[in-house]
Amino acid sequence: MDEIFGSPLKRLKISAYCVGVSFLLLVGVAIPLKLLLQQPSMLWFISPFHLSLTCWFMVNTVQVAEEFKWRFSETTFKILVSCFIPFGTFFVAKLMLNKSKLRCNDSGPIAKVHSNNS
Repeated sequence: MDEIFGSPLKRLKISAYCVGVSFLLLVGVAIPLKLLLQQPSMLWFISPFHLSLTCWFMVNTVQVAEEFKWRFSETTFKILVSCFIPFGTFFVAKLMLNKSKLRCNDSGPIAKVHSNNS
């Protein structure tokens, strides 16, 4: 899968944006259609789609955390909780995944690349 997305962090960032956009569609389109026009069909379509993207994001988070040897309480838990907070995945994609401490770990694969270049 890394051939498609480039790197595990990029895959996690893309999944975070997908969850955020599906949430916006759910809240901005599907729920108003149901409440204002009594048309729940869009809600029936977007809700399972949003749920599946959220599951994909959670699985990606665990995979990336194992690969980069993140501490659960410091990083992984915060990223997993973000998918339950409105717009939390946008925060994760923009701020948390851009921190250099997430990418560099003494025993992680990116740290090995950095140590070879030094």
